[in-house]
Amino acid sequence: MRAWNYIRTICIVCALVALPSATQAQNGISTQFRLSDVLVIGDDESAPPAYLFTHPEHIRTDREGRIYVAEGRTTGNRPGRSVRVFDRNGTSLGRLGRGGEGPGEFQNISAIALDSEQQLVVFDQMLNRFTRFAPFQDIDRRPLPESDQITTYPVRADYQITVPFMHRLPGMQLIAFHQPGPGQRAPDQPRLHVYDEELQRVISLGQPGEWALPNDAFSRHLMQTPLLFEGSHIAPQNPTRVLAPTLYAGMLYRYTRDASGGWTVERLQGRNPGHATHEIVDSPDRPFSLFTSAGIGARYRSASRGVGLLNDGRIVHLSVSEDESGRRQLQLELFSAEGTLHNVGRIDGFEHSETEFQAINQAVNVSLEWIDPENRLYLVDRRSGVPVLRVVTLEETN
Repeated sequence: MRAWNYIRTICIVCALVALPSATQAQNGISTQFRLSDVLVIGDDESAPPAYLFTHPEHIRTDREGRIYVAEGRTTGNRPGRSVRVFDRNGTSLGRLGRGGEGPGEFQNISAIALDSEQQLVVFDQMLNRFTRFAPFQDIDRRPLPESDQITTYPVRADYQITVPFMHRLPGMQLIAFHQPGPGQRAPDQPRLHVYDEELQRVISLGQPGEWALPNDAFSRHLMQTPLLFEGSHIAPQNPTRVLAPTLYAGMLYRYTRDASGGWTVERLQGRNPGHATHEIVDSPDRPFSLFTSAGIGARYRSASRGVGLLNDGRIVHLSVSEDESGRRQLQLELFSAEGTLHNVGRIDGFEHSETEFQAINQAVNVSLEWIDPENRLYLVDRRSGVPVLRVVTLEETN
């Protein structure tokens, strides 16, 4: 789990069923989606440690189909605080980094990206620095390559930031979503920052005032934490960033860069859950509740679980929402390339009862972490209580 100093307890448990809700039927859009496994890693607890996960948080793929999975912490003999690398068939190729404070070592990996040269860039929140590795196929020794294959870029000592996700842009640029550092209050600062090849900021955009977010004490607190947004990747041929608020009320935000280098933002209307995104609670013992170190707590009723782009520009958004009976249900929204909601529905085969959950301090059960150029979705599935990486294809059914 990320080392969020200002969050004490996370316990959001989602009950997933495959039946459309009445609200969906009222909206006139209802379908069924099928996810077919192409590759599964981590479902065999008798496998070697290289194939078992503790807390996979970020996933990327390179041009050769290699899969990079960032692990934020270490448990037992399973490697953590490193980036695990697999080939496209799921064979372990090794890992990059290890726990520590030296070059190529990490305390808390909060974001990863691959630049246009296929070099892995890692941001460490605790060490407040970026690390860039040489392309994987060029690295001679792992988990710590030779010194000339690692470059470290410290962030200004007086500027503590949190980067919950980042992605590449054309050329050597990266775009990252910023949150203020612990103890900072900067509600009006731009949150999207573009970095050049030396990992220096060159453009800042994304004013919080552009987002129609809830305005209560708990929601305002989220403005200071990495929980504010789930972020999409950027397809190389489509310089677009799509943001989905963690407290999801049916609105996505798409940022598109034009030929002059400027950015425009659009609000994309998804399925409104028909109720408030959360309710304020006064006890950390309430089920499905999240409490902050400021003593503010809420029970999620609707939350984003990840968003990404298909290679034709369509948007896939995964979220969880309560139905009229109070059951938590996973839903998938599919938007056209123009940004219009095309279909929304449940996912075939993703149903079970709340009693099957044994995950305390576990954010959710299924999250969408990445979509590769072949339109394969990368899901982290925690329904069994053990994290599993599922690479799946998406199909609409009736």
